Amino acid sequence: MAESYSARVVADLKRRPAPVTARLLRHWLRTFAASPRKECAVLDSAIRSGCTAVPVPAVLVPPPYRYVDYGGPWIEDSFFHFYLGRREQTALRYLPIRWAAVYQNIQTMNFLPADGDAALAAIERILRRELDPSQRYFTILDYDHAIWDWHLFPKNVLVFSAGGAGDVPIPWLKGSPPLSNPEKDIRVSFMGRLDGASDAGGVRSRMHAALKDDAHFGFGPEWRDVMARSTFSLSPRGLGRASYRLYEALSVSSIPIYVWDDVEWLPYRDELDWENFCISVNIDRAAELPQMIANWDDDRVTRAHDTIARHYGRYFTLDGVCERIVEMANRFADPGRFETAIAERRLF
Repeated sequence: MAESYSARVVADLKRRPAPVTARLLRHWLRTFAASPRKECAVLDSAIRSGCTAVPVPAVLVPPPYRYVDYGGPWIEDSFFHFYLGRREQTALRYLPIRWAAVYQNIQTMNFLPADGDAALAAIERILRRELDPSQRYFTILDYDHAIWDWHLFPKNVLVFSAGGAGDVPIPWLKGSPPLSNPEKDIRVSFMGRLDGASDAGGVRSRMHAALKDDAHFGFGPEWRDVMARSTFSLSPRGLGRASYRLYEALSVSSIPIYVWDDVEWLPYRDELDWENFCISVNIDRAAELPQMIANWDDDRVTRAHDTIARHYGRYFTLDGVCERIVEMANRFADPGRFETAIAERRLF
């Protein structure tokens, strides 16, 4: 970045002293309550006990960020506590930076000036100088677009990415809602934005054009109820390649229709047959969607519900995803598999 973080905050303070001061104070109070230093003490203790994690400073372990009506837990902080709590020892070493929270705080200028500068300096130092080039590492990224130049992780860091950029897809979750299967009286629905940044690559607007006569489209606070009543839930990519909506749909046994463009970002492709409980389609085939949906009769929908019920807890909850990441981190100990994943690294 051409301008330092602290310079940006100071300039903002001069322009809008009252609201900026209030914003910084709110974040400081949240951070004080969350006590990242205590979390780092837990990290250091786990490492001394043999846990295969990398020590990081407290500024890189901020409290969970807030997105619209949800303030965590996210997969990054959930995995942090899961891994350290079990004193995991994996073939790859875990780099426990909460990338999304750090990025959000810098992007929205929530960090105090010195903390923002310290976070950026620590990231640069760890990624470029402190990681052992003879070792292999993994990290968890819960964000939907590139994070400046430090998104270009070193070739010995495997990135498990929820948002759609990295090496290994994982589910993009907002918590772990309990699985349910309400009665369905809507065939296909989509409740959400069709324009703006959410319409990356024109995917949502093209999807709407293809299905405007065949699906219920809307926007508003009743989105969850509409989704729960829908046999199929359109779950297009947004700003990133992934979609919260896809996993929210699974939680209410609504069959997701994942619409993507450049890269299909679905996890567990080597374990799950997604075609049994999801429609995944490139936007260039949007005109075929009405027929694809029509091909699902009642028996096939029932089988999909059974499959979702069988897999939901293991693959699509925060605890389940944490378990699967540990398994995958051990499988990627195979040098060939690791190098193949890094060579196919997806960036925006």
